[in-house]
Formats: sequence, structure tokens, C-alpha cells
Amino acid sequence: MSVVDNALNKAVSMLNALKTQGVQFEIRYEGTVHGGLPVPEPEKKPEAKRVRDRSIPYGIFTNTLRPPIRAMQVGEVIELKMDGIALDRVQSVASSLGAKLHGPESCITGKNIEKSCIEMLRLK
Repeated sequence: MSVVDNALNKAVSMLNALKTQGVQFEIRYEGTVHGGLPVPEPEKKPEAKRVRDRSIPYGIFTNTLRPPIRAMQVGEVIELKMDGIALDRVQSVASSLGAKLHGPESCITGKNIEKSCIEMLRLK
């Protein structure tokens, strides 16, 4: 009998003595089950949320759009183009950067379908 088996037998005998006090236990060791408390199987963790596909490299929007938006003066209109990227996404990022750099409601953006670009006007 190994040291582990001796320690296990002592632990089981001590826990059995405490059963009169309401102690419940179950020990599983090398295929043998001691005690009578059924231990539920561990719950499976829910699957992690799926990360959306990042087809556009990190930082491409801010590195491309921040310099011209930062340099805008009040009353100035600029055209923002990013080939291969939907105008809706460019407009969204441009609006966000305008608010961060110049304050809320300081810029207006609009799509110019004919020129395939986003126009941005700085108000304040």
C-alpha cells in the first residue's frame, strides 16, 4: 500500500466519522468512489463570443483620417476617400474622430456618391 493510499484511507475514515454531523463527501481516486455524495459533472463554459472579422488592419482608419481632420479649420470642407472601404464605415469613423478632436457636434459629414467620398464640414 502506497503513502497516497494510506493518506486516502485516513481521510475517508475521518470523513466517515463526521457523517453523523451531516458532512457529505465523495472522493474519486483511481476508479474507486468513497462516500455517498454525488458530485455533478463540471458545467461546460459557454462558447466565447465570436470576434468579428477584421478585414481592415488595426489603425488604418485613424492613421489615414486623423491628420486631415485634425488640420481642419472652422468652415473648411474636406473630402475623405478610402479605396475599397464602404463609405458608411468611413463616415462613421470620420464622425467619431471629428467629435473626439474638435468636440461634440463640431463637424457634419455626408456621402457624396458622385465623387465616391465623404465630405466633412467643421462648424466649431
